[in-house]
Amino acid sequence: MAQPNSPASSNLWSFLNYLFANQNNLLVGGFPGNTWYVDTVNGNISSTDGNTWGTAYATVAQALASSKLQSGDRIFLRGNIKEQVTAPAQIFDLSFIGVPINPRNSDAVTGYFAQTSCTWRPPASPTAATPLISVLRQGYTFENILFGPGVTDAASVKLNRNALSDASEQDASHATFKNCRFTGGNTGIEDAGGC
Repeated sequence: MAQPNSPASSNLWSFLNYLFANQNNLLVGGFPGNTWYVDTVNGNISSTDGNTWGTAYATVAQALASSKLQSGDRIFLRGNIKEQVTAPAQIFDLSFIGVPINPRNSDAVTGYFAQTSCTWRPPASPTAATPLISVLRQGYTFENILFGPGVTDAASVKLNRNALSDASEQDASHATFKNCRFTGGNTGIEDAGGC
């Protein structure tokens, strides 16, 4: 064991201080990642930043369209998301993390300030047979999200896979769902295709 004030002890404390100071920027899905924020009530549709709650995007589509988005990033979600999106084909290991106003499990919604989870539902005029999110690559994580009733003839989350070995290959395997709930009629996860 290292003695206090020894070089080994100093290195250990330096390392622990580094970990503590950088805990929000450490590995996600095996890659160092950036953190992005989406707030459906207080976010800014004109935001080109999205890296704090104060400069949050207003939609998931904004975050996914960011030229700064890369594999291993996290997107924190707050509010009632009402959109249908397709994740970028070049992005692996992306995490969507619902952040409730009142920390609880993802099991109920009673409005923005009383909700116990982030919700993801179809928009007012949804595209038929289109999931809330379509995933094209491996390693996506969804955490603390209440997926509301989906669109007719579509699951809430679609994991696309095909057996191609060229640029059009899709493999959305190895998705992780933590503390999520699927409610209502057409909800759930569709594993489309296969190899």
